Amino acid sequence: MDLFDQYLFDELAAMYAKKNLTGDEQTELYIRFGNLDHLEKVHPYLYAMRFFGWGVAAEPDKVLKELKRMKELSDDDPLLTGLYEDLLLSAGKGNASSRENLKKAADRGYSGVYLKTKTSLPNTAASVPGIKNQPKPAAKPEPKPAVKAVPEKPKEVPKVVVKKIEFESQGIIAEAFDTQDVDYLCAKVYVEPADVPRKIVVTSRIYTSAGKAQSDEIVNDFTLNPGSSWFKTTGWGSKTVGNYPAGKYRWVIKISDSGLESGNAFEILAHSALSQVRVKKVALFASKLSGALSADTDRYQTSFSAKTLECLYVKAEIYEPGRDIRVKARLKIDNLDTGNVFHEVNYIHDAKYNYVSIWKGVGYSQPGKWKPGRYRYTWTLGSSKFEGTFTVT
Repeated sequence: MDLFDQYLFDELAAMYAKKNLTGDEQTELYIRFGNLDHLEKVHPYLYAMRFFGWGVAAEPDKVLKELKRMKELSDDDPLLTGLYEDLLLSAGKGNASSRENLKKAADRGYSGVYLKTKTSLPNTAASVPGIKNQPKPAAKPEPKPAVKAVPEKPKEVPKVVVKKIEFESQGIIAEAFDTQDVDYLCAKVYVEPADVPRKIVVTSRIYTSAGKAQSDEIVNDFTLNPGSSWFKTTGWGSKTVGNYPAGKYRWVIKISDSGLESGNAFEILAHSALSQVRVKKVALFASKLSGALSADTDRYQTSFSAKTLECLYVKAEIYEPGRDIRVKARLKIDNLDTGNVFHEVNYIHDAKYNYVSIWKGVGYSQPGKWKPGRYRYTWTLGSSKFEGTFTVT
């Protein structure tokens, strides 16, 4: 797991542990957990939320069936066993054997954190994932004479450090947009989390490539709670598309605690400047994330080994455009076993006049991280949509 994934997971786990979450908060949690579906430690949260209907339609029978199958395939994994038996007991379908299996799983590391107050584990530390049940503490010894405490030095509040900035409009996150995709654009700013709360004022503005202000000044007050790894600015635009002329822009933000500026560029392309591409065939191949090796690009497959798969490429064999073109594209990959989105990206694909193929890759910098299962890809190129399935074994 990379550091960025770890920051996001810690933030979501802390939010999940809170009591009395609203329906909207539960829905947001389920969606954001789904975006981290490539992490094994996220799966128990998703199963529990689907079972109880927290942020998604309840599917208790389906979840139990999936967990039972996964448990049988995973050679008595204590996490899968504990989760299955805990959910079974919460639904009133368990028995003495279920309780015994749950106890054994807890002794090997399972925690009832995923079920919160619905867990059948006694004295579960439900706010911290992975903590085993603790025995009743021994009687405390007689207290020693009180010693005057020395006040702790206040913890220094670290300044906010910006890691990256993304852009979102109409549910589309990208760094290049069709003019018909953009009405009200906002910036999502990822930061280094801290273990103390921080209050900041964020001032931001959009500039053209020539340095002219395109937007009004946008001012936001934020309180970053411990573990918070991002915030989203107020957007700028209107209720209709077309308020951003085609061109290159830069969104610049300034954070009050450090006074430092950060920014990222994005591009708006006139709809008329985007082209269609004529596709002969769409196929899949595997190669390196750092770049597709020429020896791999024609080795088409629909089944891949999880032990060796690093990056999956979706490739289109095309007719030569005859001129340099730019094509609006969107690639989405769904995990058919969990029903979650594995990857989704919107982008502008550049193709030279003599190209006979184009491709887009999704994956990891090293093999062994893909979860075995069935997947579906949906690749939109211009106005054409292509779908297919593949398996990772």
